[in-house]
Amino acid sequence: MNYLRHLLSILLATLCIGAWAQTLSVESFKLLPNDLTANTYGTMERDQNGEVAALIKVVTSETGFVFDGGMMGIVKTEQKTGEIWVYVPHGIQRITISHQHLGVLRDYFFPVAVEKARTYEMKLFSGRVRTVIEDEFTAQYVTFMIEPRNAIVYIDGNPHLAQSDGTVSQLLAYGSHEYRVELPGYKTVAGTVQVGSEKITQNIVMESSLATITIQCGMPEADIYVNDEKKGTGTWTGQLVPALYKIEAKREGYQTRLMTLNVGELEVRTVSVPEPLPLYGRLQIQSDPINAQVFIDGEEMGTTPLLTKQIQVGVHNLELKKDEYLNYSTSVSVAEQEITELNIKLISAGFQRNPDLGVTQSSKTEQSQVREPKPKKERVSREKKELFKPNSFYASYFVMGDEGPVSPVYTFLGIQIGCYFKNINVELNALLPDYDWEYGLHGYWTMIPEDLNGDGVLDDSEGTTSFWYRYGLDTQMSLRIGYGIKAGRMFRFTPQAGLMNQIIVSEYDASLHLFDDDDSKKTYTVGAQLDVKMEFSPIRHVSVFCTPGYTIPIKMGQIATKLNGNDNAVKKLLGGMYVNFGASINF
Repeated sequence: MNYLRHLLSILLATLCIGAWAQTLSVESFKLLPNDLTANTYGTMERDQNGEVAALIKVVTSETGFVFDGGMMGIVKTEQKTGEIWVYVPHGIQRITISHQHLGVLRDYFFPVAVEKARTYEMKLFSGRVRTVIEDEFTAQYVTFMIEPRNAIVYIDGNPHLAQSDGTVSQLLAYGSHEYRVELPGYKTVAGTVQVGSEKITQNIVMESSLATITIQCGMPEADIYVNDEKKGTGTWTGQLVPALYKIEAKREGYQTRLMTLNVGELEVRTVSVPEPLPLYGRLQIQSDPINAQVFIDGEEMGTTPLLTKQIQVGVHNLELKKDEYLNYSTSVSVAEQEITELNIKLISAGFQRNPDLGVTQSSKTEQSQVREPKPKKERVSREKKELFKPNSFYASYFVMGDEGPVSPVYTFLGIQIGCYFKNINVELNALLPDYDWEYGLHGYWTMIPEDLNGDGVLDDSEGTTSFWYRYGLDTQMSLRIGYGIKAGRMFRFTPQAGLMNQIIVSEYDASLHLFDDDDSKKTYTVGAQLDVKMEFSPIRHVSVFCTPGYTIPIKMGQIATKLNGNDNAVKKLLGGMYVNFGASINF
C-alpha cells in the first residue's frame, strides 16, 4: 500500500512539472505609434459595429494559438512570419491565449487602453525550457459605491456607468489603478486603488459644486436668458453648474444686451446684465387736406405733411385732427431704422362716409381705415327694424270662419299660444266650447235593419219615415309646426302643418227613439291641417294675422262617419277650407 502511494505521488509531480514547462507568459505589450497597419487600406478590418478594429501583432515563433476576447470577441486572426495578427474591437480589456501543447494564458489584462485603428505589439514567452509557476490568480474585484448613483467612474481612463444601486464592480489585475468619478454639478473625485488578493470596496460620496447666482437687470420688463433659455423677468436667482455661460437681457422693441459669466464651484454671486437699448424708426405722414394735427400716443407731433423724429419701434396709436373733418385714428407699426409712409384722406364732417374713400399706403405702410362710431340714432333705427325676432313667445285671440252645411260661413272664437326658436314655430290652437245646435238636417230614412246611431243595436223598422237630425261643434284643438320667413320689415309668413281633433255633439228627433232615453251623443274626428299664417306687425310686440288653411279628415268615430256619409253638407263641417283672423301679443 505504501508502495502504491509513493508511486502515485511521483506521477502527479511529473505531470505538474510537464504542465509548468508549457505555461505561457507575456513578455511585453505596447502601442506602436508609428505603425499604420490597422488603419491602412488592404490591412484594415472592421468589427461587428462597423468601426475600424485595433490590431495586436503577437510576436512568437510558435503556431497553433487560439485567442479569445470574451464578450467583446475576436474580429480576425492571420498567421504571419514570426508573428500572429489578431484584430480586436476597440475598448477590449483582456484576452485569453490557448495552445494545445503550451497551455493557457487566461484573462490577460492589457496594461494600456486599446483604441480603434491603432497597432499594438505583444511579445509572448513560450519556450519549453522555461518553467513558469503561478501559485494563485493575479486579479481581484474592486467595487465602487457611488453617491449620487448616476455618476460616471473612470478606471485607468475607461468609463463605467453605475448600476441602479449606484455600484461599479470591475475585475482588476494586481497592482495600482487610477480612478476618477465625475458628475456635472459635483466636485470630481480622483484617487488610486491598490489591488491585491482581497476584494476592495471603495465608498465615494460626491460633494455639490453648484454655484448660487443672482442675475438682475435695471429694466424690470427685460427677460433674462441663460444660454438661450429664459429664466425670468427683471431678476433671477438659481443654481448653476460651474462653467462659462452666455447671459442676455431681451425686450421687444429693444436691442438685446449680452455678457458672459464664468461660474466657479460653490460660488455665491450677484451680477448685473446691461439694460436693452431702445430701437427707433420714423413715420412719414401725408394727408388730404394738409395741416392736420398729428398725435402719436397722445403726444402732439406737428401738422401734416410731417416726417417725425425718431420713434421707438413697435405699435403706436396715430390720430389726425382737423376742423370740419372727422377725426382719424389707427394703429401703426414702426420698424427699426425704416421710414413708414402713410397717405391719409380725411372725410368731411358734413358728408356721409363713402366706402370707396379710404387710406392708401405704399409697400412700407399699413392699410388704415377710418373708425368713426355710428350715430346713435342709426343704431336705434336698426333695432326698430327687428320687429319679428327669431326667438319669441306669443299669445293670440282669433275668430275662425268655417263653411257650414246651411249657412255659407260659421264663425267660432279661439285662442292660441306658440313660440319661435331660430324661426322654427310650434303653435297650439283651441276653439272655445260652443254647441248651440248651429246645424240641422231634415231628410228621410229608408228604415231597413241597420245601426243608424252607432249604438250597436240594429233598427228593424220598415218603410220610410222622415227625421230631424241636429249637430253642433263642441270643442276643437290643433297642434301645428311651421317655419317663419321674414318678408321685409313688418311682414312674416309661416307655412304650418299639424293635426286637428274635433268633438261633435249630435241629436236625433226624439220621436224616433233611436238613442233610447238619451237623445244626445258625442263623436270625434281627427284631421290633417295645412295652412299659411300671414302676419303684419305695425308696432313692436303686436301683430295681426290671417291664416287660410285646409283640413283633411283622416279618422272618424261611428256617428261622425255616418254624418259624413249622409250628406255632402256635413263634410263641410268635418273638413275643407277654413280661415283664422286674429291678433297676437309677442314677448
